[in-house]
Amino acid sequence: MNIESPRVATVSSDVDPALLAFVKCHITSFVKWDVLRALSDRVGLWAELHQLAHDTHRPIEKIEEALEDLTGEGIVERAGDADGPMYRLPVDEPTTVVVSRLIARATHSQSLRQIVVAHIVRAGVA
Repeated sequence: MNIESPRVATVSSDVDPALLAFVKCHITSFVKWDVLRALSDRVGLWAELHQLAHDTHRPIEKIEEALEDLTGEGIVERAGDADGPMYRLPVDEPTTVVVSRLIARATHSQSLRQIVVAHIVRAGVA
């Protein structure tokens, strides 16, 4: 008997299905979660790798890997200059709206945070 499934189903029925779908498709590591949280604080503004590594307290290599994934998935924009790549969440994009809603709701919802963490842990085991 799986005790965890009914609890997750009950908790997730209270959460916006678009947010759940986004978590399932894109939030596969704690580094991605941290990067999206950092970028959601400054939607539309460009951030450098070292700034995001500092803000998230993560190694720059892990940040770069997460950003490359998120860029490839079309969530984060990348631009380059002489100093290196810069990243941002684009303004008024549907995925940016979902990211912003997800971060805002997770800030106030323990059950949503539990869903995010459970999904990341499962994604890391798979």
